[in-house]
Amino acid sequence: MKKALRNGAVCVAVSMLAWGCIGVHGTIRVEHVYEGGAPEAGVPAVAVVTPQVVAETPPPAAPEKPAVAVAPAEPVAPAPAVRKSDRIELEVARDARVMHHSSVRNSTSGGSAARLRARNIDRGSAEIFLLDFDRAALRAFVKKYEGQSFSGKLVLDVREVQNGPGEVEACIVESTENWSERNLSAVAPQPGKKWTSPDGTEHELLKDLLYADGVIKAVLNSHTVTVNDGDAGSKAEMTLDEKFIRHYATAPHVRGMGLFTRNERCVADFYGRAQRQKGAVLIVETK
Repeated sequence: MKKALRNGAVCVAVSMLAWGCIGVHGTIRVEHVYEGGAPEAGVPAVAVVTPQVVAETPPPAAPEKPAVAVAPAEPVAPAPAVRKSDRIELEVARDARVMHHSSVRNSTSGGSAARLRARNIDRGSAEIFLLDFDRAALRAFVKKYEGQSFSGKLVLDVREVQNGPGEVEACIVESTENWSERNLSAVAPQPGKKWTSPDGTEHELLKDLLYADGVIKAVLNSHTVTVNDGDAGSKAEMTLDEKFIRHYATAPHVRGMGLFTRNERCVADFYGRAQRQKGAVLIVETK
């Protein structure tokens, strides 16, 4: 009896120990061992609990999610610059008719002639007329809208055309020497001086500064204006290149524009600024 009680106490103690270990070590598996005989022999048996700790298998790790490819951010285009529309209109500031005929060679109109004439620059009797505008105002306008494009035109008052049609062209006159409307000598923009190109070459005649051997040496506008007999009293408009406008406004030795023809027989006359409410106008606009 004592032995049975003792065995029972052992069983209870072991059971309590086993239950106390469940939360700490894992799952308890109980094995029955029969002491003192076998049940079939009628011998009372004592169940001996042998605790065994069985480690729990951790759950399988969740598969890693594949990395999601992130497309590179597209560069953000800068906001387009705000383009401003503006316009400058300049009346001719000075003009002169330059004649190369032997009888009047190198004389100018002095700014007071009723006619500014363009006549074949290739001939000995060539005639060229000079126009100049407020280049300081034009330069400020170009600088103000730096980065924008420009369009421009030269508007001429036609007085008379003979033996047309004829194409009138424009180039830029560049010389280290300046000229005055009131000087009567085109050879000497200032007394005793000649037309001197920026490279230092001196020319007795204005046309030699601009032209030689059938080639215009000066910066030439790519557009011309065609005038014809019967155009008297009309406006002739010549489109100006942006490059031409910029050069005219900013180059250091610019003295004006020279207008001429290369037609064999055409003579094109225009009003000078001395004629009231007449004269050339330069118009430049931003794009």
